Amino acid sequence: MSRPSPHALVFEPWFESALLAAALGRGARVLQLEARSAAQSAAILARIGESGALTVVEPVAERAAAVDALTHPQLGVLACRARGSESLGMHDVVICCPPALDPARVAELVALGVRNLRPGGRLVFDLPALGQCDVLREAWQQAGGDAAAFAAFAGVDPSFVADELVARGVRRSEATATTYVVRFTSPLEAALRCVELCDASAELTENLRLVLTQRFGTIGELELPFHRVRATAMR
Repeated sequence: MSRPSPHALVFEPWFESALLAAALGRGARVLQLEARSAAQSAAILARIGESGALTVVEPVAERAAAVDALTHPQLGVLACRARGSESLGMHDVVICCPPALDPARVAELVALGVRNLRPGGRLVFDLPALGQCDVLREAWQQAGGDAAAFAAFAGVDPSFVADELVARGVRRSEATATTYVVRFTSPLEAALRCVELCDASAELTENLRLVLTQRFGTIGELELPFHRVRATAMR
């Protein structure tokens, strides 16, 4: 298998936990929604083996191409924004675990996941919760960042995710709040990651770095809390 792009999953400690919740096994048929990094897809492929199959739906062409560059006999990548009504086949597991997500897309992603999940299959959504990282939100505002651009990082309402699952008629649905501490090697690294995930102008990076450096009084390591919502269900 070719190596994924260097978006280290150390920035996404919740992903390993989401994989455990998905209980992936050899030969599993998996649908992954919002593949923000090829590293996530590579981790899934390592668990399902060559007898398994992975279908990835990623709306950004550049990120979809990075996943498509992975080598696996049963890897399929769709570079499109799903609307929720597409039929992509029956899957054993649907997993959606982006570090950032436009809240307006939750309903369509839940609809797509349930529609393409086989009876008895597992669905695992791990999404940024409201106030995912208030420290970064405040720093973003001080740095002059656009509030609309930060929306994808700001998080979704956990109750809305739970309500969407119930509305789709799934079984054993549950939504749980979780918190993780993410370590960055420097304020610059945190600024770069935040700007990347918000698809913001690179010009904002320096302002954000300065705000974070002043807030934490360091150019070295810092730790930030991230709040997530884990939603699981069976069909």
